Amino acid sequence: MKRLRLLAIGGATLALLISIGNASAQPKTSRNVYDLLSLLYGIPNPPNCNVRFSSIGTTPARVLVNDPRAVSTFSMNLSSGVCSLGYNGSITTTLGVQLGASGGFASEDYRTDMVLQTYEHWFVCTNANESILTIQCDLQ
Repeated sequence: MKRLRLLAIGGATLALLISIGNASAQPKTSRNVYDLLSLLYGIPNPPNCNVRFSSIGTTPARVLVNDPRAVSTFSMNLSSGVCSLGYNGSITTTLGVQLGASGGFASEDYRTDMVLQTYEHWFVCTNANESILTIQCDLQ
């Protein structure tokens, strides 16, 4: 790109110079969600997402371990009883994030929750043999 020296630049002139300067660069387009993630966040590889179904009872159970590479975590209660999500083994059905029956969920990611998605995830339910779905995505 050639350098131009202007004493006074108006808004229209600046917009024209920007469009001329970018004319040689081809705009990048996304063909799928992985291309879009690469364009938006600059990550070279798609995230590695692990899906897990867990059977949870009336005593706390650790489902996800501490993972400093985790960028997002999604948890959903697939059962008919109420379950709670916590970040240590002292979780109870009254202390923690309640996941309502038949679809209650919690979602965490680095942009809104900072490091919360990297912590251990513990669950406990009001009934035995309740089903929890968790999806945790890491950068590769």
